[in-house]
Amino acid sequence: MNGIKRNRRGDLIALVARYKPEWVSDSFSALTNNFTTADTDLTQAKTIPYMRQDGAEIPDVSVFYGRQEELNKFKQWIIKNKSQIIAIWGMAGIGKSLLAAKLVHDIEGEFKGEFDHIIWRSLWDAPAIAKFKEDLILFQDSRCLLVLDNWDTILKKGDFAGQYEEKYREYGQLLKQLGKEHQQSCLVITSREKPREIALLEEESVSVRSLLLEGLKQDDAKTILKAKKLTGEKKWGTLIHVYRGNPLALKIISTTIKELFGGDVSAFIEQSLSAVFMDISDLIKKQFERLTDLEKDIMYWLAIEQDSSFKDDIPYLEAIAENSESVSLTKLQNASLLVSPSDFLNALNSLAKRDLIEKGKATYTLQPAVWEYVRNKFTEEVCQEIQTFNKTHKLNLLKSHSWKKSLDENLKEAHKTHILTLIQNRLYLEGNFQESLAAIKKTVQGKSQLEIGYAAENIENLLTAFQ
Repeated sequence: MNGIKRNRRGDLIALVARYKPEWVSDSFSALTNNFTTADTDLTQAKTIPYMRQDGAEIPDVSVFYGRQEELNKFKQWIIKNKSQIIAIWGMAGIGKSLLAAKLVHDIEGEFKGEFDHIIWRSLWDAPAIAKFKEDLILFQDSRCLLVLDNWDTILKKGDFAGQYEEKYREYGQLLKQLGKEHQQSCLVITSREKPREIALLEEESVSVRSLLLEGLKQDDAKTILKAKKLTGEKKWGTLIHVYRGNPLALKIISTTIKELFGGDVSAFIEQSLSAVFMDISDLIKKQFERLTDLEKDIMYWLAIEQDSSFKDDIPYLEAIAENSESVSLTKLQNASLLVSPSDFLNALNSLAKRDLIEKGKATYTLQPAVWEYVRNKFTEEVCQEIQTFNKTHKLNLLKSHSWKKSLDENLKEAHKTHILTLIQNRLYLEGNFQESLAAIKKTVQGKSQLEIGYAAENIENLLTAFQ
């Protein structure tokens, strides 16, 4: 391995000055001077391990399913096209980190000597960029493959996708610098959200690439089910479709099927009334909690609109697998009474950068497991709003979201998993709602829709269902 050369010292200091000016002090200059001139230090530089990593272990890729198409694409970008930045992004559990680790493994084996250094770093504990000072020096001075895993941990919760926490904005500046200036090295990042710098840079430069990682193909996903020794093969396709080929979700649900249904997928599909068990719910919850209030509202609107096409005459999991009702942009905008068009489109674009909605041609939908989670969350929030109204006197979701469009004409015939039915059942179980419903009805009487939104019709529908 080549050591760090003395004639690059000025370049190294200039590089670090761009990203972290306070580092360029007398002590830092002395440090780099000692590092690059002393014979003993040069020897130490040569013995820096080829693969460097921090406390977070690189994922084990001894068992790996599919993804050959994606791997080939990455190798072409890195080896042939000399791409400088590659972003792998997508939903939780979709396999971003594992794919990056497999990529590193393959490059080590197939293209030995292509890189002077391969460095794997995890951002899981959201470290300051100063932690990677030495890595940046290697990145500039040699041909280096640097992987920064879990980029989303430095992004801001409760803001649109790709926005940084104040103390991590230097990471965004780093992306801009590395994307705009010619580099001999390559940075690979994995993230649940697409960083905004990537979206801008890949429009300007062919050296910056990104890939939205989707679920496994059917045959590759079936390999997971075979490894888990599940039976009921005729329904494997339905199971894979419900979870959109998400490998982690399939592994989690496989354990549940073995424990509750003896490993029989057919029995699970025919008998289960839920796709979102605890661990899968946690996967979706972590991403949902990062959303802005407006993004959550859009997710609720999508869930309500898809509820209208739900089939109640087939097993629940088959119904949600088939429930691919797409919602037009116009219908979504019409549902949002008090939201400006620009705010609405910004929120919709942000959801797309989180991979939480599926896009068609000016249409949108939620994948089955996400739809169930969002619908359950909406039910929970509405019930809490009703039960606490006498204390808070606030109308939020009752005001902003209409259930009427997704109801049958006969409200009492609403299907057993309809949002109205779920709200009704939850209120029955938890109690403490009669006085609140009466108080809400009294509050909204005689007021205009501009003041109360959909609250009056929602309460009327709910009261009718209780009769």
